[in-house]
Amino acid sequence: CPNKGVTCSGEDCGVALLEHYNSWISYCPQAQGTVTFNPSPSDPNQALTLEVSGNAPIQRCWSTVNIKKGVLILKSTNYPYFIDTLNIDTRLEIRPEPAGGIVTLYVNKIANDRFNGNQFVNSTARPYNFRMYYLGTNTLTLNGTADMQVALVAPNATVSVQGNFNYFGALLARRLLLNGSGKIHYDESLNGSGEIVDTQYGLKDLVQLYR
Repeated sequence: CPNKGVTCSGEDCGVALLEHYNSWISYCPQAQGTVTFNPSPSDPNQALTLEVSGNAPIQRCWSTVNIKKGVLILKSTNYPYFIDTLNIDTRLEIRPEPAGGIVTLYVNKIANDRFNGNQFVNSTARPYNFRMYYLGTNTLTLNGTADMQVALVAPNATVSVQGNFNYFGALLARRLLLNGSGKIHYDESLNGSGEIVDTQYGLKDLVQLYR
């Protein structure tokens, strides 16, 4: 377990770094192909729920998921989602079932290497309930004037937090860049220490809250 001084196992171990990732095909030797969702313009909030029916690769893997309009909903907590290429023009919503469960998403490529905060909704507002593993090598930009609640692991990539983006959760990346007024808030429910490690930075302001 990566958390010092914490006795844990499995999902209780917080957010683990993927130390032995080799290639996408090691996760998904088979996939369900491409899913494209483009509902009628008269109902822009129409939703597609992506179901994971089991732990076999063909039941949990998709080569491409395109959401041109409407909403993509991920809610399975029994098995992880694996999406090689994720392309969302509108909104991704996390609705774990049961509500206290954990939705886990592995993604290899994100269209335009960018995720805007207003495209993402975690219905629980608890970072613990959504774990996203970005396995690509391109710089991933988190941008916009919005909040995002997620535990993100990007072992092979630079993650850039820009604009007025507020990130709540935990973030493990090969390199982290903070620009503008973007902020990162560590969530203690993830069982870690919230340490900043192996970092060169200048500290401008520090506020510590006791509760």
